[in-house]
Amino acid sequence: MTQNKKRKAQPTPKNTLDDTSWSFGFKVAVFALALVAGKLNHYHVSSLFENDRHFSHLSNMEREMTFRTEMGMYYSYFKTLVRAQTLNEGLIKLYRNNMTEYPDTINTLKRFNLYPELLVGVLYRGLNNFGLLSETCWTVNRGQGLDPVQSCEGLKDPPHFYLAVVWLCAGLTVSLIFILGVYLSDSILGGVLSSACFFFNHGEATRVMWTPPLRESFAFPICLLQIFAVTATLPNTRPGWKNILWIASSTSTFILSWQFAQFMLFTQISAVLGLYVLGTIHKDTISSISISLLIGLLHAVALMFGNEMLFCSWLFSALCSCLLLVLPLDPLFNKLNTVLRVLTQGVLYLVFTIGLKMGLSKALMVQDDAHVFQILKSKFTDFKNFDTQLYTCAAEFNFLGWEMPWKITLTLLLPSALLAVSLVAGQLIRKAGPWGSGRAGQEGHRRGEFSGA
Repeated sequence: MTQNKKRKAQPTPKNTLDDTSWSFGFKVAVFALALVAGKLNHYHVSSLFENDRHFSHLSNMEREMTFRTEMGMYYSYFKTLVRAQTLNEGLIKLYRNNMTEYPDTINTLKRFNLYPELLVGVLYRGLNNFGLLSETCWTVNRGQGLDPVQSCEGLKDPPHFYLAVVWLCAGLTVSLIFILGVYLSDSILGGVLSSACFFFNHGEATRVMWTPPLRESFAFPICLLQIFAVTATLPNTRPGWKNILWIASSTSTFILSWQFAQFMLFTQISAVLGLYVLGTIHKDTISSISISLLIGLLHAVALMFGNEMLFCSWLFSALCSCLLLVLPLDPLFNKLNTVLRVLTQGVLYLVFTIGLKMGLSKALMVQDDAHVFQILKSKFTDFKNFDTQLYTCAAEFNFLGWEMPWKITLTLLLPSALLAVSLVAGQLIRKAGPWGSGRAGQEGHRRGEFSGA
C-alpha cells in the first residue's frame, strides 16, 4: 500500500508528445514567433552570402565557380538532375555515375549523402513543369573587350532555387531552436533566450552563409527535429508508437542528409544510456529510444543501397551494446550498489561497443572510416600518411585552440553551460545518496519511481 501511494503521488511529466497543457493562443504565439525568428536568420544568412559573393550579378558559370571544393561536387548532382531530359535519366546518371571516380562506375546515392539534392531536384522539376517558377534575365556588358554574359535571377534559375532551399533550411533551424527552447522551459522567454544565444554565437554555430551546399546546411534542422523527438520521449515511462515513429523517421532522414550524423547520434545514445545508468530515466524509455534509433539506422542503410559504412558505424555498435546492457544483462546489475553499478555498466558499454565495431569492420572488410582514427593518431603521435597530411593542413582539422572557447565565453554561453552541468551533477549526486549505498535510489530507478526526468 505504501508503494502504491508513493507511486500515485509521483507527478506526471508535463512535457510529453501528447501534451495538451498549452492553450491554442499560446501555440499560435509560439509558432508565430518561431516563424519570425526563422525569417530573421533566413534574411541574415542570405544577405551575408549575397554581400560576400555578389551572387545575383554573376553569370551562371561564375555562380557555379563560387561553390568551391566539395560544394561544387554536391551542386553538380543537383544540376545533373535538373538538366537531364527526364527525371529517370537524371536518376540513372546518379545511380551509375562514371565521372566522379573515372574510370570506375559508382552509385553516388550510396557513396555520398545526396538525398537533399535528389529531393530538391525533384521539387525543381515538378514546380517547373507546372509553370510555377519564373526568372528575369538580362545581358551584362563587361567591357574591356570581354564578351557580354547573360545573368538570370529568380527561382527558375537552378543556382537560385538551390540556394533558396538552403536558406529555407537555415530559417527552419532557428525556428526549431525557438520551439525547442519553449518546450524545455514551458515559457516563451525560453525560446527567445535560446534563439538569442544562437544569434550571439552565430559565427560559431553555423557556416551556411559561406558554404551553402555542404551537408550540414540541410541536416541542421533535421538534427534539431530528431533531438526534439528524443527530448519529448525522455519523460515518458511508456513511450507509444508516435514516439517511436517520430524518432525513427527523423533519425533516418538525418542520416540520409549528412555523413557525420552517425557520430552525433553515437554521442546521443551514449548520453541517454548515461541518464539510465544514473537512474534518471525508465528502462522502457531507453529501450524504446534505442530501438527507434536502430530502426531509423536500418532504414537509412536500406535507402542508401546497403551502405556498409553505416552498418559498421559506431552508432550501430553502440545501439547493440546499449540494448544488450538494458535488456538481457540488466538483472545482473540490480544487486550492485550505485557506484559499482555505474562503473560496471560504463566499462562494459565501452568494451562491447569497441569490440563489436572492430569485429564488424574486419568481418565485412570495411575501412571507409579508418581515416578518422588515422587523423586522431597523427595528432597525438608522429604517425603520418598521405590522407592525414592532406586533412591536417586545413585549419578545420587542426587543434581547437583558444579562439572559439574565448568567443563563447564572452557571449556567456560557456559559463552558462558549465553552470547548468554543475547544477545537474549536484542534483544527481544528491539523489544517489552516500557513496556505495544507493540501493533506495537504485530500486526506485528499476521500478520507475523517480520524481521526473
